Amino acid sequence: MTATEPPPRPRLDEMTDDMLDALYARLDAAFERADRLATDLTAEWDVSRRLLESRQEMAAERYAWQERGDRAEARAAELEAALDRVRATVTDLCDEPHPDHDHLCPDDVRRYVLDAIDGPARPAPGPEPAVHIGGSGNAEDCPACDLDRLPYPWICPGQPDPQS
Repeated sequence: MTATEPPPRPRLDEMTDDMLDALYARLDAAFERADRLATDLTAEWDVSRRLLESRQEMAAERYAWQERGDRAEARAAELEAALDRVRATVTDLCDEPHPDHDHLCPDDVRRYVLDAIDGPARPAPGPEPAVHIGGSGNAEDCPACDLDRLPYPWICPGQPDPQS
């Protein structure tokens, strides 16, 4: 027998009580070691889980702070643009006070400054253009047809019906 070879396994009918007791002792020691390892791994898993939850909470808080910062930066840019418009308006008013007389009217200043703060006027959305019903539809039912300009039999000249 060499040093690397395991000892020969005794056959069951050759086992003595001492050998069986030693085998059970080794088995009990292996179970105890497995229980300790399982306890250690469970504790490590619990710590890792708590760390992961903590990191996820911190990431959510960082994301919320980032969103707040982005909104604050956007609002600051809006306010800076409004301030620039007010400065330009006041400069324009002071350069040329009023076409009829040489002093500033408080009502005009107030109106111009408030308009500058509110930003450039946006045109009001107009009504959507009427759409032809097309196909062989009756022009009387079409919102876009002008019956005064259509010849009889008043068929809508819009796009042909794709189903026909």
